Amino acid sequence: MKVEEIVGFSLGFMLKKPKSMLFFIPAFLLNIAAAMAIYFILGNLVTNPEEYAELFKPVILSGNFLSIFLIPQIQTTIGFFLLVGVVGWVLTSYASICIYGAAKSEQERKRWKVNEILKKSIEILPGYLLLLITVGIITIIPVSLMLIPTVILAIVSQLGLFTPVILGLFGLLVALIFAIPAFIPAIYLAVRLYAALPVLVIEGKGIVESLKRSWSLTSGSFWYVLGHVVLFFIIITVISMVLGFPVAIIGSAGVSSCDTGCQPGPFTIISDFLHQLIGFYATAAWAVFIYMIYLSLVERKDGSKA
Repeated sequence: MKVEEIVGFSLGFMLKKPKSMLFFIPAFLLNIAAAMAIYFILGNLVTNPEEYAELFKPVILSGNFLSIFLIPQIQTTIGFFLLVGVVGWVLTSYASICIYGAAKSEQERKRWKVNEILKKSIEILPGYLLLLITVGIITIIPVSLMLIPTVILAIVSQLGLFTPVILGLFGLLVALIFAIPAFIPAIYLAVRLYAALPVLVIEGKGIVESLKRSWSLTSGSFWYVLGHVVLFFIIITVISMVLGFPVAIIGSAGVSSCDTGCQPGPFTIISDFLHQLIGFYATAAWAVFIYMIYLSLVERKDGSKA
């Protein structure tokens, strides 16, 4: 499968099939509810930077930065965003499963209905989330090596043997020493397990079987997968920036002083809505891209489409 076919199909899927946007309605409603909560429940604490900064002054003066988590307003804010983040992750994962199914039907030139894919995808969601967590844990294990320089720096700083400048240079050196052995294995594992998610969705395999299948599919194709991922990352980033720039200008229009409290104006609401559309488009494009990489790997490995 040629790179232009993979990239072209991934970028054009949602544009050619706008009904796929319906998969993101739950995530969209969550974002709307979260935005309303930020503005009307958390109030000026979040929307007014000056008021928010006042909370940090006692922490800075005391020098005990961990005490920031004892501030009730901070606890409320962190808890709120954690809750929204977790629920958003689940809903976005659900939409991605739907995208996989729709992309497969499109590749096979079959008609598909949104409601049918939604029903089928909800059954796959628990296993999909467990696989996401499993892949995350596997790939982050090598990165945990970066905790070693953190411990070393903490010990050295407590001894008080070096000036801040020397301590900073020493920290940079230690971080560089551990960065290569930490991130190279992580990247390698991420690439080798890159096809695990579409394997689970498309082939209906379990978590362990999906990991093994992905490892088999990517055998001998490490640079093939990594090269395509880097290329698509650059392309989707550029597209998001180009689309996001005029949206940011719209959001900045009509912004007024927060002396009397910050409330969202019509331009802010329009800007937030457009930013969500761009985000959903990028998420869908990535999901289709992962499916296309999986399909390409199947062709390279097995000599036929999945």
